[in-house]
Amino acid sequence: MQRDFFWLFDIDMTKKSDNNNFKSLPGNIETSAIVVPKVRRVLGVDPGLASTGFGIVDFYKNRYKMVGYGVIETPAKLNHGQRLLTIYEKLCKVIEEFNPSEASMETLFFAKNVTSAMGVAEARGVVTLCFAQKQIPLGEYTPNQIKQAVTGTASADKELVQKYVKILLNLEKIPKPDHAADALAGAITHLHFSSNIWYTFFMFNSLTGIITGKFPKHIYLQTQGIEWDIIVPDSCLDEFPLVGSECKVYTWLNHTENGMDLFGFAKQEERFLFFDLMKVDGIGAKGAIKIMSSVSYQDLVTALDGEDVSVLEKIQGIGKKTAAKMMLTLKGKLTIPENANTNYTYKAGIYSVVVKSLIDMGYEKQEADEVVSRLSRKYSNEVDFEQKSQTEKEDFLFRVSLVELARWQKN
Repeated sequence: MQRDFFWLFDIDMTKKSDNNNFKSLPGNIETSAIVVPKVRRVLGVDPGLASTGFGIVDFYKNRYKMVGYGVIETPAKLNHGQRLLTIYEKLCKVIEEFNPSEASMETLFFAKNVTSAMGVAEARGVVTLCFAQKQIPLGEYTPNQIKQAVTGTASADKELVQKYVKILLNLEKIPKPDHAADALAGAITHLHFSSNIWYTFFMFNSLTGIITGKFPKHIYLQTQGIEWDIIVPDSCLDEFPLVGSECKVYTWLNHTENGMDLFGFAKQEERFLFFDLMKVDGIGAKGAIKIMSSVSYQDLVTALDGEDVSVLEKIQGIGKKTAAKMMLTLKGKLTIPENANTNYTYKAGIYSVVVKSLIDMGYEKQEADEVVSRLSRKYSNEVDFEQKSQTEKEDFLFRVSLVELARWQKN
């Protein structure tokens, strides 16, 4: 079926009418009086002055269903105002026809071609206005967030994203034109980030077995003859039982072009935090694990609510820009669950390397953790200490911690 302003493909879903019956879209068998659970319908838009892509995706019972996709094209012979008006009018028709409950769009990025960037910015403004007038919630996502949500890696190229769109929506071929495929990717991303689909989109929700090994950032779990190598935050290690004990691990399987990684957590709220961290542009799965290994859930929430960027900047691998993005993305959006184990904190935080070195020398983790935490707080207010590099700070804390621990043993 072809319209004068966009193309529709494989349309076989229904939309709800005002009388609580379902009315089929053009070309389908009419149905009525069907009672079904709520279906989330997202309209993704990839704005552009010459070509604005759109894609409609339904989510029902943990499954995606492509409803339709296409492009709104504006001839170059039209004047600038008429082209923007065309986008507005025809997008409004798409909304009226498909009645989406939510919408998504890629955030504006800086381009070398100023003229092209201006055209995209103006098209975005028209799209935003259209959704605002229709009172449809609009989610905006960075290119890296879209790549991460669709493929599992923020380094994916356009071809890989389109391939995964085809797989996730169970299509026979990659959607064309590219703008339409990008719009569908945006709709999928919105469903990932705006709900608990992260938790229902797994191959494994959890694994229960016997712990056969515990190492920094890794545990081995044996289930029915299979031994899994699971990546875990250092902050979770003490929450897992001793080697040889039975344990339930909440998991997430991450697919990348280089293979697969299985991540695990002792509690579901820790997995929630893991996914929240990956919402920050520039933080992937392993980056989230590194952050969780360096600072406790409670300390992270406290730092974000108190706008204490310095705490975030001290985490190894997190610079000022990423810390600012974390503050912008997560401030006020993280809460400590009522059933969270807030008594457990990885007190040594960003100086976990020092703690590990002391443990390797034979000291107990609890006493090493306590002394490093206390001394790091003591010296953090001194200018000379703060001017040192991370490595210099670790060397200094290691030496003074040894002195302190030796004094404890004498007493």
